[in-house]
Amino acid sequence: MKKVVKIFIFIFIILLVFSAIVYIDYFCVKNKNIAPKIALKSEINSETTEYKAIFYKVWYCNSNKKYMIGSYDDDSSICPIKYIYDENGYYSNPQDIKISKRDIEVMTDNGYYTSEWGTRWDLMTIGIKSFGIVGKTFALTKENLYNELNSGHPVITSMRPGDFTTVGHFILLTGVEDDKIKVNDSNSKIRSEKLWDYDVIAPQIKGQWSFSLVS
Repeated sequence: MKKVVKIFIFIFIILLVFSAIVYIDYFCVKNKNIAPKIALKSEINSETTEYKAIFYKVWYCNSNKKYMIGSYDDDSSICPIKYIYDENGYYSNPQDIKISKRDIEVMTDNGYYTSEWGTRWDLMTIGIKSFGIVGKTFALTKENLYNELNSGHPVITSMRPGDFTTVGHFILLTGVEDDKIKVNDSNSKIRSEKLWDYDVIAPQIKGQWSFSLVS
């Protein structure tokens, strides 16, 4: 009997020490931005490296040198997407989403976008006027959102960490189908092909704006 107790205590101590090591490894990844030590490493592509730890996954992005913890169903949504400048005056990404050099200058020269803070919300209501578009915010309810979309007004939303981002991200809501929301997510083709329940998206929204042409 004493032998069984000793074996049990030994196993318990081993598990306790192992759990502590795993937690320390997780803490260092999350707070120190370093690679996990207890994980299997694999190169997803030239931009992304995956680490399969015991209880979680870690992704490393070469472009911004950051380690991120989380599960993703779309490799293209993990790291920032690079835009390449072409001879026609446009920047485009691998998904063929384009933005003109002039549009970027309007945003950066007027302070609507900065490298430190990202996109300012003033762009949605004030800066957007430069493009002949009216942008307005509205109270977030299912009725209000669906009214805007059914009126042909696309809606841009600023998203909290959740299904669409780990830090912050803008997505475009384009319409309603079968009482669900159609999404255009510049970071993910997979998420853009899905229909989303209002109750799933709404808690993740921090800000929302609808858009129409200047009459």
